[in-house]
Amino acid sequence: LGLLEAARDRGFSDLGLVTNGRRLGYERYLARLLRAGVTRIVLSVAGHDDRLHDRVTQAPGTLLEVLRAVDLLTKQPLPVTLNVVACRSTAPHLPQLLRFYRDRADFAAVNVQVALPMGNAVVERETFARFEELLPTVQETLAGWDGPPLSIHNLPPCFLPDHPDAVLTDAYKGGRFLYEGGDTPIPFADVVGRVLTHLPY
Repeated sequence: LGLLEAARDRGFSDLGLVTNGRRLGYERYLARLLRAGVTRIVLSVAGHDDRLHDRVTQAPGTLLEVLRAVDLLTKQPLPVTLNVVACRSTAPHLPQLLRFYRDRADFAAVNVQVALPMGNAVVERETFARFEELLPTVQETLAGWDGPPLSIHNLPPCFLPDHPDAVLTDAYKGGRFLYEGGDTPIPFADVVGRVLTHLPY
């Protein structure tokens, strides 16, 4: 809240928030966010039933909080984008998962973020799935999709030649820099290259 208020007070007018939504199901907290100036929200979800959601988040019983947030958020006068990470656990359920949320609420757009081999995904096979493993379920999702605009992130366009408009890459991050505990910025592209070079499989 403090960061949003500070940005608002400095003249920023487009304030987005990426969240798992668990606290946004509480009306008072959501009202405070709106007063702080948030103008759009990206809501990340991990599953459409308790078993899948608990497995991915490792936070048992929290799906109800997320669903409460979905119901409350989509009644507000601001665009809400649904975000789903396609990993080894969620990929097989992707069509059903997206249809569940499409039928539950009116989202402005839907993003499917393919998990990349970075961070914990490098060593946790549960998180990272190879593109070939994801492709069938992504194709099935796109073929039958009749909801809001759907974008697939981090999957090379050559994997989905029939859906060029749906595929968004993270190439734009090439101009970004990361800080790893020092004052010297490291190009994002260098970090990605280093990770891909040292994959343990």
